[in-house]
Amino acid sequence: VVITFENALHAPDVSYDLVSISRMDELGYQVLFGNGVAKFFSPKGQHFLTGQGTNGLY
Repeated sequence: VVITFENALHAPDVSYDLVSISRMDELGYQVLFGNGVAKFFSPKGQHFLTGQGTNGLY
């Protein structure tokens, strides 16, 4: 699955990849949080990414 982010900000000094969940929601994506993971689903319901929670971040 290829995802293209539009109007993205580049922050090369940040050591984490940051994604706006509210923006993804506006675009029709869904994120399910539970059991220490975040599962990302496309607007068509296809699971395409699982993020592991670490130190309070996913």
